[in-house]
Amino acid sequence: MRAIATLMATACVLAVSSVFAQNIPPSTPGSTAQLTPTPLPPLTPTPPPVPSAPPPAPSRPPPAPLPPPGPSTPPPPPVANSGTVTTLSTFNVGNWSAGAYSVPGSMAFDHCAGAANYKSGITLVFAVSRTFQWSMGLYNQSWQLAQGSTYQINYAVDASGPTLAKAVAIGPNEVEVPLAPNVTLFQRFMHGEQLKVTAASQNFVFNLTDTIVLLPDLLRCVENYVGAAPPSNNPFVAGR
Repeated sequence: MRAIATLMATACVLAVSSVFAQNIPPSTPGSTAQLTPTPLPPLTPTPPPVPSAPPPAPSRPPPAPLPPPGPSTPPPPPVANSGTVTTLSTFNVGNWSAGAYSVPGSMAFDHCAGAANYKSGITLVFAVSRTFQWSMGLYNQSWQLAQGSTYQINYAVDASGPTLAKAVAIGPNEVEVPLAPNVTLFQRFMHGEQLKVTAASQNFVFNLTDTIVLLPDLLRCVENYVGAAPPSNNPFVAGR
């Protein structure tokens, strides 16, 4: 039994020696193979993380957030006179941006007007002057008009017949169309649903949304500045 154990131990030693002999390259003549242990890097304690410095304070405060979009505010209807038109007050009716405006170059009241932008690129304007003369205007930034020129147009509200009118260029981008001072026409625009304007070879169509509120509000706007007009000067409201 001891002989068998001795033989088995010898076989194991020979097998292990064979494995190491396969993995160790042979030494060159005149050299002595040495096993040099690879030194481990010294253990250096890792310093705690340095807290990052706070970002520098901005040199100026950030811009204020933009206000939410609201009704568009086109410029007040230009007038033939020179000078700056001052906005005296503003109000909105649906998509209409309206207000009271001064005489050019003065703070004296001149007229009240309401304007709305349409997908065609045209702005439709209704205005009532301090003498209660009312009118409509058409504004398009791409137009190039000769100021003071006049153009023959036709307009119709809903199924009413076309009415011949004169449009006056009061600026390079806008014409004004004086409207007859009578109750029937005023109420037609108030209660109408669609306005059609024919000028030269072009046709323009506008939905008259909320004019039933806008037009009376423009009258009240004028009265706030000049007082109630006598019946002979204000035929728009019945009973005056």
